[in-house]
Amino acid sequence: MRGGAQCDVTIGPDYPRAPELDIAAPAGRLTAFVMDSRDSALFPGVRRLDNEITRRRDSYGNRLAAAAEEQSVVAPYRRTAWVYAPAASVAQPLPLIIAQDGHVYVDILPRALDVLIDQGRVPPMAAVLIDSGGGDAQGSQRGLEYDTLSGRYSDFVETEVLPRAAREAGLRFTDD
Repeated sequence: MRGGAQCDVTIGPDYPRAPELDIAAPAGRLTAFVMDSRDSALFPGVRRLDNEITRRRDSYGNRLAAAAEEQSVVAPYRRTAWVYAPAASVAQPLPLIIAQDGHVYVDILPRALDVLIDQGRVPPMAAVLIDSGGGDAQGSQRGLEYDTLSGRYSDFVETEVLPRAAREAGLRFTDD
């Protein structure tokens, strides 16, 4: 885009399906749980306001910044998280992989890990798939979690999500 002109853009092509998703392998176990923001010391919840200030856009269509008190209000939410445990019983603690926007990967990542672990291409590991708190961009819970340049979200994962995930799935994770 030049000179503020807007245009349609096609992102692609789509990636082909990974062949690992079609290979037979013992299936691991997937455990889901829901976290309530009222129980969080770090992310009790926000929701973006929809008003004249938050609807402002620049000539490219990007949202214009607003002062924090003009963009959101306190609002509780619930998020789902999933924990994948490998099929074979293995020594614990387990290394783990974490996926953001977990619902996007819940049908793909566990299946790929089943095959990769069975083939010995990766060590047995757990996966924790975490949904965001909702919304997107400035003033939203998801924007606050993913776009803030601080250790707050990693602290949330380490102190609130992982202990709960371990309890719910009956697992122990490595801490390195």
